[in-house]
Amino acid sequence: MKKPLVLVHGWGMNPRVWEMILPDLEKKYDLHLLSLPGHGDDYQNTDISPNLADWSAELLAKAPPKAYWLGWSLGGDVVLQACLDAPERILKAFIMTGSPCFLQKEDWSSAIVPQNLMQFSHALFKTPNKTLERFLLLQIRNSENEKKIYSSLKAAFEKQPEPNINALKIGLELLRDIDLRPALKALKVPTYWLFGEKDTLIPATCAQALINLVPQYQSQVIANAGHAPFLSHPQQTLQAIQDFLADVR
Repeated sequence: MKKPLVLVHGWGMNPRVWEMILPDLEKKYDLHLLSLPGHGDDYQNTDISPNLADWSAELLAKAPPKAYWLGWSLGGDVVLQACLDAPERILKAFIMTGSPCFLQKEDWSSAIVPQNLMQFSHALFKTPNKTLERFLLLQIRNSENEKKIYSSLKAAFEKQPEPNINALKIGLELLRDIDLRPALKALKVPTYWLFGEKDTLIPATCAQALINLVPQYQSQVIANAGHAPFLSHPQQTLQAIQDFLADVR
């Protein structure tokens, strides 16, 4: 029997983003593609909570009782919160180009420059489509096969309704305010963190910065990958996922 695997996409996107790696994952796992609040299939939801724990609770309510979880970018933090809130329900967690703290601070340089996030926030209501397009471009900058990856992200975005503006705004606020670093030492779920060497949003130095923060920690940096390694380097990403999840009975 296939074990269930929950996949959680990132800010501004939807479950279609996983299409490139779904055929291989479906061979081994019972897949559950969940939408972040106000994104994807949940786009008509206008009652969006500003609390990460509530986003986690919404997904936990839709997920199998016990499963592997995989989260990309902001989705990775939702997965981490689920691990903290309901560790008995998560066998293992795979965090892809995520960070426990997305905004750079004096004691945390492996994150997004505050000015970049502020620019997104200010531009969102004026030109939402252009803001999302700029975010897509940032995710692929410096990656191998930039044009191909951009096409995949744009296609995934266009195949489902746009996320509602309130969800995007609150998502940016979460990216600005999240700091799970103090909670990580209590993490009971084994985690694997995948980073891209050329990621312009979450620097690959985050892999080293997490060593003393996360129990049962494993990580990998994919050379020449950006913020979406599952699109630029699908086989390496799939291998990392399958190797990490393989030894749970």
